[in-house]
Amino acid sequence: MINQKLIINGTDIIKLFMRDEVNEILITSDIEALLLTEEESSINTIEDFYWSEIVDFGMNYIIVLNHDFDADKVSYDKVYAVMVSYTDTYAETFINNNFTEVILNNY
Repeated sequence: MINQKLIINGTDIIKLFMRDEVNEILITSDIEALLLTEEESSINTIEDFYWSEIVDFGMNYIIVLNHDFDADKVSYDKVYAVMVSYTDTYAETFINNNFTEVILNNY
């Protein structure tokens, strides 16, 4: 039995997923997200990644919904960054192994 963990930049994403104030968590397997540094970061850069919404965590894979609402699975070791949105704020948090950044939404 494999006990998978998803910890990025010191943040346990599985525990974060269980918190009531989290609205959704998006993940990306884009290699550019893994390599992105804080100095290179911009809202346009981050929005250009291909994001999938986490639905559930399985033993070997994360179950996600893609942009076309098709279910898919992503290997734990292929998650390079996450975007967390909260129910009580207009901000999202981008997390990769290099940095964490809060992004304010203007809508």
